[in-house]
Amino acid sequence: MLPHCARQVTQCRPLANVGRRLENSRTSTFFLARRYLKVQKKLALTPQGKPKRQRRFNDTTFTVFTKQADDSFQLEKFDPELPLGSEEMQLLGGAPLPKIGLGDWVEAHRSGNRFAGIVVSQRPIRGGLQMIGFISQAGGTVEIASDNIPFSIPNFLQFNDIREILQSAYAYDRDGSQLTEPPEADFRRVTKLFEDRIRYLEASHLARFGQLYDHFSSQQAEKGTTTVLLDDMAKFAFQVHHPTIAQMYATHMYATKNNIQFTATSNVRGSRNFILRPNKDVEVLEWIIDAIRFHRSSYTSFLERAREYVSYSTRERDDTTGIVRPSEEYNRLPQFTEDDKKYVDFIAEWVMAQKFALNTPHEVFVPTLLKALKCYDDIFIELDVAARFLRDVGMWQPWDNMTLLQQVSTSVEHCWSQTAKENESIMKAAEGAFKPHSKSILIKSHQHLAPHEFYPGDICDGIRHDFGQVPVYTIDDPSAKEIDDGVSVEDHGDHTWIHVHVADPSAYIHPGHQLANVMAARVQTLYLPERHFPLLPESLSSQKFSLLSPENNSSTGAYTMSFSAKVDPSGNIVDVKIRPGMVHNICKLSYDQVDAILNDTKVNPSISSKSKTELSTLARVAQTHLKNRIADGYTSFQRSESSIQLDPYPLTLPKTHYDQPNFIQSIPNITITKRDQEQSVSRSMVAECMIMAGRVTSAISTERGIPMVYRMQEPPNIELLSTSEQTLVKSILSSRNLVDGSIPLSEAFQLLPFISPGSATTQPGRPHWMMGLTNGYTKVTSPLRRYLDIVAHWQLKAALLNEPMPFSEQVLTTMGARYDMREKQLSRQSAMATDWWIAETLRREKVNGNLANRVWACIINSESENINGHIFPASGFLPSLGLTGKIEGADNQVFRVGESYQVLVKEIDSMSPRFTIEIVH
Repeated sequence: MLPHCARQVTQCRPLANVGRRLENSRTSTFFLARRYLKVQKKLALTPQGKPKRQRRFNDTTFTVFTKQADDSFQLEKFDPELPLGSEEMQLLGGAPLPKIGLGDWVEAHRSGNRFAGIVVSQRPIRGGLQMIGFISQAGGTVEIASDNIPFSIPNFLQFNDIREILQSAYAYDRDGSQLTEPPEADFRRVTKLFEDRIRYLEASHLARFGQLYDHFSSQQAEKGTTTVLLDDMAKFAFQVHHPTIAQMYATHMYATKNNIQFTATSNVRGSRNFILRPNKDVEVLEWIIDAIRFHRSSYTSFLERAREYVSYSTRERDDTTGIVRPSEEYNRLPQFTEDDKKYVDFIAEWVMAQKFALNTPHEVFVPTLLKALKCYDDIFIELDVAARFLRDVGMWQPWDNMTLLQQVSTSVEHCWSQTAKENESIMKAAEGAFKPHSKSILIKSHQHLAPHEFYPGDICDGIRHDFGQVPVYTIDDPSAKEIDDGVSVEDHGDHTWIHVHVADPSAYIHPGHQLANVMAARVQTLYLPERHFPLLPESLSSQKFSLLSPENNSSTGAYTMSFSAKVDPSGNIVDVKIRPGMVHNICKLSYDQVDAILNDTKVNPSISSKSKTELSTLARVAQTHLKNRIADGYTSFQRSESSIQLDPYPLTLPKTHYDQPNFIQSIPNITITKRDQEQSVSRSMVAECMIMAGRVTSAISTERGIPMVYRMQEPPNIELLSTSEQTLVKSILSSRNLVDGSIPLSEAFQLLPFISPGSATTQPGRPHWMMGLTNGYTKVTSPLRRYLDIVAHWQLKAALLNEPMPFSEQVLTTMGARYDMREKQLSRQSAMATDWWIAETLRREKVNGNLANRVWACIINSESENINGHIFPASGFLPSLGLTGKIEGADNQVFRVGESYQVLVKEIDSMSPRFTIEIVH
C-alpha cells in the first residue's frame, strides 16, 4: 500500500486589479498522511505486547526535547544558528520539495543586480539545480540558476486576474521544459503591473517596515532565537492574520534591501527564514560602513597599520612553507587597536559567510577596504585576496582549512560558538555526576528523574539477558576508542544465530537528560582531520559505556542492546530477537588480525581454535547474507577511501575572531592512509552483521507497531527514463560483480544521475535499493556516535517494558527528516575537510617542484556544459587522490562520462580542495 501523496493546491479568487487580486490569493498544503505497510510475513518475536501510540505533538520545527505530562518527549527548541536547508524545511512541513515550474513568478539576483519575471523555460543542471529562463519587464529572456532565486510564486499565470490581463487562456504544462511562443509583450505588461503594485505596497507601509527589526529583535531575544519567518514579518507590517502573496513579496523585498539588519538564510526560498543580526552587530556594521564611506580617522589609521603588517609578512614569508619568519622588525610593528580588530573581523566574516545570491554589506565594503590598502595587485578583489590579507596579519595560518571556515554554521553545536561552549559545560558536568548503577535500587522509568540525573539503577534489570561466557568479538581499527559493537555466534548446523551486541548508554541516559539534549543538538560525532568532537563525553563513551570499558570485567560484564538474527543456510533471516543484554567475555581484534586468521596466516597464535571456528562461521554466514542482498539489488562502487593523520594532533582550529597576530613557526605533517578498493573479508563480515541488526530492528518495530526512524532509498524509476537511459541503467546493473555487488567507477559515474538520494522515514517496510534491502532497515549500532541510534534504543526498551513510547510517530517523522539532513551535512563537512588536506599535499608538492611532471589516472565524471553562454568545463575524478579536477585547455575536445585519461595537475585553488587538470596527449 503506497502512502498518500502530498498535494499543493492554489486557490484563485476574482480581484479588482492585478496587485490587489494577488493580495487575496492563498495557498494551502495537504500534509503527507502516513500509514504503515501491512506485514506480509509473520516474524517470530521474543518480546510480546504492543505499546500505545501518543499523537500529542503539533510543533514540527524544533530539535531539543522536554518531558511532557504523559511522560513522552516533545521537540522544544530550534537552534537558529543551524539554518534548515530548503529541502529540510519542506520535509518538516510535509510538503513536496520546492521546484520552480513554467508560469511561476521568480525574483533572481546576480552580481548585485535584481531581476524578476515570468518563467518560460526550465531544465535541470548539475548539482541538482535548475536553469530558469524568465521574461522580465525589460524584455528578452534572462537565464539564471535556481540557487540565485530567493523568492518565487508558484502557478503565477494561473491566477484569474492574470488570465484576465492576458485576455486569453494560455495552456501549458508547469512541469514542461519550455513555454511555446509565450506572449512576450503581455508578459512584460503583467510584470510591470505586478512590480509596480509591490513597490507601492512597500512604499505605503515603510513606517511599519521600519519597526520590523526593533519589534522582532526584542521578541526573539526573549525566545533565545535569531531567526524570523517571512510570514510573521508580513503579518506585523500589514497588521493582518493571513498575509497575501503580494504582502509577503513586499516584505521580502524590504528585508533583502535592508541587509544590515536582516540577512537571508541560504535556503530562503524554501524556508522563508531571515536571520536578525544582533543589535551589537548592527551597530558595528553601521559604524564600519560609515567609517569607510567618509574616511573616518579610525579607518585611515587602520589602513596604515595593516599596510605595515602586509609589507612585513610579504618580505618575511618562506616561499616553500608559507611561514612568516620572526625578525627584529616584528617587535617594532604597531599594535592593533580594538577598533582595528572590528575591521579584521569584518573581512573574515566575508570569507566565512555562506555564499548566496543576496548580497550583504560585505560584498561592497570589504573589496573597497582591501583596494584602499594598495597592497594587492589583483584587479578584482575576491575571497582569496581577503584570505591572503588575514594570513598577512597573523589571524590565519597558511595551512588553515578553508572548508571549515566556510561551513562554520554547520558545526555550531560542536565548535567555535557559545552554544558549543555550553554543550561542553553540560558534558563536563555529566562526567562529574556519573555514578555506576546500584544493585539495590529498583527503577522502572525516568518519570521522577531530574534533567541532570542518570538512571540510578538498571530499568531493564528484570529482562536483561546474561550471555555468560559466550565470546563476543569486537572488530575495529587499532586506534578506535569508542568500541560500541561486538558480535557472537551460535552454530546449530541447520541454522546459525548471529548476535550483534551494541553498547547501551541508554542504561544510564534517559530521554530527558541534559546530555540527551546535547546529543540531540549535535546529532552525531564530528570527525575532522584536525580533531574530533564527540557526541558524548569521551570519559563516558570510552571508559564507562564502551564494551571495552576498563570497569567491565568478566564478573561485572558490559551492558548491551543485543540484536539477534536466526539465519538459515541460504542466508535468509528466519527469526529475530531484541534483548537488553550483559556480556562478559570480550575478545578485541583488529580488521587485519581477523583477515589473517581467516586467511590462515599465523599472526595471532594466542587465538583459540574455537575462536577461529566461530570467526569462520561468521564470515560464511555474512557472505551468504551478502549474496542475498546482491540478488535484491545491492550495488557498491569500487572506490578507495582516504584518511588523514596530522602531526601535531589535535591541531588548533582556525580562528573565527581576531585577537592578536600569531605567526606559527612549524607546519603540520600530513600522512595519508588509503584503504584498498577491494574490501577485506573482516570489514565485509562486520558490515553484514550490522546490517542484520538493522533488519532485526525493522522487523520487530514493524510487527509490533513501534514508532521508529527507518532508512530508505527508492530504486531508479525506469519508466521516467528515455529508451537509451533505460538501456544504460540495465546494462550497468547487470554487470555488477556477483561476489561483492560492485561496479567500476567508470560505470558508477554514468549511473549516479539516475540514483535517488537516501532518506529517513517512519513508514516501515520501505526498501533501501542500493543496500539490497526490500523490507525495511534502521540504524541501531552506533549509539555512542549517532543520536538517532540511541533514540531507537529508547523506543525499543519502552516496548519491551510495556511503557509509553518516549517519542511519537509524528515527532519521529520530524526528527528523522531533520537529522537525516544534519547527518549528511556533518558527513559532508568531514569529507570536505579531509579533501582539503589531500589538496594541501598537492600544494606542497607543487611548491617543491614535484608535481609538474607527475601523471595521474583520471575518469571523466561530468561533461562540459553551456549555461547562459558560459562554458563550464568537463571534470575528471582522480581515484588515487579521491578528488575531482576541472579540465583546462581542451575547449574543442568532447568528453564523455566514464572515459579514462592520463592528466597533469596544474593550478590548485587556495580556498578549496579544487584544482585544474590537463590532458596528457
